[in-house]
Amino acid sequence: MFNHFLKDFFDFSKGERIGILVLLVLIFFLLTGHLIMNHIKPGTDFDYTEFREKVNEWYTEEELITASGYESQAVTQKDKIEYKLSNFDPNFADKSKLRELGINEKTSNTLLRYREKGGVFYKKEDLRKIYGLSDSLYELLAPYIQIGVVRNEIRSQKQTVKAWNEVKKEVPLIELNQVDSVGLLPLPGIGPVFAGRIVKYRNLLGGFYSEEQLKEVYGLSSESIESIHKLICLDTSFIKKIDLNEASVKQLIKHPYLNTYQAEAILYFRDYNGRFESVSELLNNKLLPAGNFEKAKHYFEIKK
Repeated sequence: MFNHFLKDFFDFSKGERIGILVLLVLIFFLLTGHLIMNHIKPGTDFDYTEFREKVNEWYTEEELITASGYESQAVTQKDKIEYKLSNFDPNFADKSKLRELGINEKTSNTLLRYREKGGVFYKKEDLRKIYGLSDSLYELLAPYIQIGVVRNEIRSQKQTVKAWNEVKKEVPLIELNQVDSVGLLPLPGIGPVFAGRIVKYRNLLGGFYSEEQLKEVYGLSSESIESIHKLICLDTSFIKKIDLNEASVKQLIKHPYLNTYQAEAILYFRDYNGRFESVSELLNNKLLPAGNFEKAKHYFEIKK
């Protein structure tokens, strides 16, 4: 029989014989692989139960934070702030109270600035206009907002402020060339530091001849000057002037509108040309440039 198979096998063409051999090799490997796999012990299945529970727990917490903006069961966050819901009044709640309610720091600061600028919450829905407060967090806080009982109190406070503004209109203007630093403190935006700087610069100049000179006070903004514009006045008769014919170089150098070169030039001119006849000689003889002269002329005089 085997001889008959060999005879038949060699009756095939060369290509047919190669195909048969390849097919036999493949069948051999498949059978061998199947036998080997049946003798390998299957691995133990991994228990994913604990992993799934952790994932579900994380998703639950994430949904709570996203929906409400805080953790509903007073869960401690990274910043160690414990969130607790309780009744509050947005017109008077301080920052620590707002943070306790789950309002983040940035939104809390926005709410406080709104109140500082005179903003008032007359009804619960007014809290929605605070930038950064999500609708979901508002819905969560709404049942705890209590406003109605303070409405009259806030209105009374506004009336008090209005009355005070009326009183201020009757307060005499502050004259800048005589007032001391304490007398400047009632002005809006002028604290002890700026009050001291204004008086010090005024004394260096000899007095103010224009409110525009306040812009030369270090750190004093145009907005601050504008806010006190209607509350101040100037009496230029109090300006202390320098006699050009008696001034020393040291006295001239101290003035903010003169530098060392200009002070020395004035004295040099006086020494070689005699006494000054008028302040305008500083400009005519090019001792001061036009810009400097226009400011400095208010502080010089010629005594006869």
